[in-house]
Amino acid sequence: MSQVPTSYLEIPQSWGWYRPTEHLARVLRSQLERVLPESELHVDELLLYHQDRDDVLLRRKDQPERFAVVHLASNERGERVDFDGAFPEFAALEQRRHQIERRMIEQPNDSPGICPVCFAAVMDEGCCGIWTGSTKSKASNGPLHHATCKSCHSELTASPTDEEAGTGVFFWEFYRWGSR
Repeated sequence: MSQVPTSYLEIPQSWGWYRPTEHLARVLRSQLERVLPESELHVDELLLYHQDRDDVLLRRKDQPERFAVVHLASNERGERVDFDGAFPEFAALEQRRHQIERRMIEQPNDSPGICPVCFAAVMDEGCCGIWTGSTKSKASNGPLHHATCKSCHSELTASPTDEEAGTGVFFWEFYRWGSR
């Protein structure tokens, strides 16, 4: 897609965002209650959900031109808001993310230790959990590693097998944009 969507209703399904059912919207609202200050809950409209990233897209009722992406799962820094700004900026970031993810699928990097965003060398920052198998997994589970690219500041994850982790072989995947 070369043209950036101008409305959240135009976001392509391939980007992974979708309108939650009424039941899921209630569940997501209850999760938001644990994540956001109570003052924010009454001014934000829940628009879309991205299950793979456990993110929700919100629009401020008092400032309809302002959107926010809130991450529902906990992270090591306790940060929840991944984006806060105008829709065109959000759409441009999501379009770029989708392009990176497509490139990673269509032209996988066969060189370990390389940032999928800017192709700079990346050093492992350690194990941050355990991953379980997926369609592209080489094993049923293994250690989950993380790193921040020193060049573009993107947050990255790697899901190596135990053997790969033991030898320092990490094929990095894009997780979240770094400071811009």
